[in-house]
Amino acid sequence: MDGLKRYVAKRDDRPWCNLSTWLNQDRWTDRPAAAPARAPPSPSGRQSRSEQIRDHNRRVSEALHKRMRQDNGNATADIIDIDRSDWTVEGSA
Repeated sequence: MDGLKRYVAKRDDRPWCNLSTWLNQDRWTDRPAAAPARAPPSPSGRQSRSEQIRDHNRRVSEALHKRMRQDNGNATADIIDIDRSDWTVEGSA
């Protein structure tokens, strides 16, 4: 039963086995995959492009939710103006 509990709680690193495959191959003895290593922070302290995009998406989502709360979900509300300065590529401005 412990193997079953581990399998149910597994991460999505491998596809799920068919029940008969899991039983026939003694898959309850499988070891869980190691946690993926996180990328070390940038030595310059600057964010990677993916971190910039993630932060931008978070800010947009927060602004949208705030606006929707203010307008009580009114679909005819003004378009949100998002500051694009955070998308400037170094050396292009």
